[in-house]
Amino acid sequence: MKHGMVTMVAVGAAFTLAGAASAQLTVSATAPGSVAGGGTGALEGASTVDSALTGFSSAGGAFLGGPLNHTVGTTQAMGGAVNPNFSTTVIDNGNGTRTLEARWFTNTPGTALFGPGATIGGAIITDIGFELGQGNAGTDIFNFPGMGAIKHPDTNLDGVLEAAFTLLDANGASIFSGTYFVTPGVGGFSGVVFINAGGADLGTFNIGGGLARVTFNVTAIPTPGALALFGVAGLVGARRRR
Repeated sequence: MKHGMVTMVAVGAAFTLAGAASAQLTVSATAPGSVAGGGTGALEGASTVDSALTGFSSAGGAFLGGPLNHTVGTTQAMGGAVNPNFSTTVIDNGNGTRTLEARWFTNTPGTALFGPGATIGGAIITDIGFELGQGNAGTDIFNFPGMGAIKHPDTNLDGVLEAAFTLLDANGASIFSGTYFVTPGVGGFSGVVFINAGGADLGTFNIGGGLARVTFNVTAIPTPGALALFGVAGLVGARRRR
C-alpha cells in the first residue's frame, strides 16, 4: 500500500446547464482574485481546518462564508455575507482508506446561496470559490492521525492532485460533478475549486453549495501492545543467534 496516496477520481471540466442562457459552468484551481482579510491565522491542528466560500465579480472579491477555523466532524455556521453552513465528516472505508467529505450548504433548504443579479462591489457575481486550508481560507490544512506525506500516485512526487467535487443546487441535488484540486502537505492536504460560467451571472444557476470528497490512505500505527510483543520477539531472536 502506498502511504498517504490521494485517490484519483475521473472528473469533467465544462458542463452546459439548461435554462441558463446556454452558459457553461467550468472548474479551475486558479483563484480569480484575493479577498481582503483572508485567513484565520489559527495554529494548525489535527482536529481543525480553515474553510471559506468566496465570491468574485469584476469589481473584486468578498467572503460569502468564512473565513472559518472549522472543527472537523462538526457542522458550523460560517458567517460572511451569506452565512452558509460548513460540515466535515471522515468516513472509514474499511480497507485502510478514509474519505473526507467537506460540504458547504445554505442554512435554509430550498434557498440558493444567492439569486440572479447578486453583486459584489456593484458588479454581478461571476465566480465562486470553495476553499479548504489554503488561499483565502487560511493555512490550517486538513490533517489525519497516521496519514503520511501525500504523494502523486504516478510520479511519487509531491504535487497537485485531483479529487471529486459536486456542485449542489438549492435542494442539495447535483448540478454537476467536477474536480476538487488537492494540494499535499505534511501529514495532510488542502484544496480549492473555483466555479465560473464564462462571465455569466452565477446567480442564475440556483447554486446551493458544494461537496468535496478526498480519499486517502492511512499509515498503520502499531499499538503499544504490538510494539511490546515486537520487542520480546526481537530479544528472543537475538538470544537464539548467540
